[in-house]
Amino acid sequence: MLYRTASAATMDLGEIHITLSDFSLETVQDDVVLATYRTEDHSTGRIALRSSIWVNVDGQWKMRFHQGTIVPPS
Repeated sequence: MLYRTASAATMDLGEIHITLSDFSLETVQDDVVLATYRTEDHSTGRIALRSSIWVNVDGQWKMRFHQGTIVPPS
């Protein structure tokens, strides 16, 4: 996939203002964790619930899965 070959230096997202809250980390196995959290994009007002699975490979944590679900405006 293209995003795996792109480096942070080549991806110009511009300035963003996002608040992360309700962070939780749950150990699934000794080398696998599930992170869940909420984000709010202050430029759009969009709120999302997010989760990611991280795996420790040779002493380095790598994200293996990520999902973001937009919370509909109330």
